[in-house]
Amino acid sequence: AGGNIYAAGQFTNASGKWYVAKWDGSSWSELGTGAGALNANGAINSLATDADGNIYAAGNIKDGSGNQYVAKWNGGSWSALGTGASALAASEAIHTILVDATGHLYAACMLSNSAGSRVVSQWSGSSWSVVTAAHGLSQFNNAILSLAADPAGNLYVAGNFTNQRGDRYVARDSAGIWTEPGLVGGKMPDQPNPMRAMAVDTGGHIFASLGIGSPSDVSVVVRWTGKAWVMLPDTANGGSATITGLAGDSLGNMYACGSFGASPGVAKWDGTGWTMIPSAPGGLTINSVNHVATDRKGKVYICGSVVENGYLDSLAKGSGWGWSAFING
Repeated sequence: AGGNIYAAGQFTNASGKWYVAKWDGSSWSELGTGAGALNANGAINSLATDADGNIYAAGNIKDGSGNQYVAKWNGGSWSALGTGASALAASEAIHTILVDATGHLYAACMLSNSAGSRVVSQWSGSSWSVVTAAHGLSQFNNAILSLAADPAGNLYVAGNFTNQRGDRYVARDSAGIWTEPGLVGGKMPDQPNPMRAMAVDTGGHIFASLGIGSPSDVSVVVRWTGKAWVMLPDTANGGSATITGLAGDSLGNMYACGSFGASPGVAKWDGTGWTMIPSAPGGLTINSVNHVATDRKGKVYICGSVVENGYLDSLAKGSGWGWSAFING
């Protein structure tokens, strides 16, 4: 809410610890130092923020028992979210976390007691519990890579898991009932690749990436209308695209990042068609894009292999579609 930008991944500080970096508008700094430091012992895969200004981080960060956990920054220090009997106790890396519009925090993980099934867990404020239902759809047979929530409070889950037909799909939890939206009359195309990204627009529509397109299936992004999955027109370059991230802005646009043909970059969906965002100006080279995000002022941020004056793996910011880079700290 303060307009700061946070970044995390596989970078480490001078002590060899993974950390969350904060951009305050003029410089980068490590979020939490000394007694309040995160001191993560593994890579960070996902960040989330809530309306109160708390920051959440998760990934391959392990506690003393060797289990992965979600860390919380309360403005002064980092702490594990849940300890002892209230701990998350994830037995593999956490790929994604989410805070929805009502402030609920979710983490997608495999629990140490779940017999190899992945689940979505919700933080109540004092403990973690699995988002369950009366049937098996609350557990998934492979990695959960993306979470999204619509304004009505429905939770959407996507990744590398499959249904009984062997197809990858998006699962939805609505008031404790898990379903496969579109199963009757509006099913999405069969998807041979992991679904790595989802996002919601201002109208509450869920967008999901379908991985790599092909000559017979040139669309790489689908949209849930509330009744069916609709394939959006081709993004660019004959459908040869790998979508690594999706993000919506306050104007109703949706941005997809990744590789389009031989060109990495960002495409913008305005409700009727895709527009490729212009490439970076001289002095800034975009080799690959892993993630895209937007802020309240309509600026678009990308990260990946972005080279500026010899510095690799920077963040780039688009404003009026001129790109500028945040130099590595």
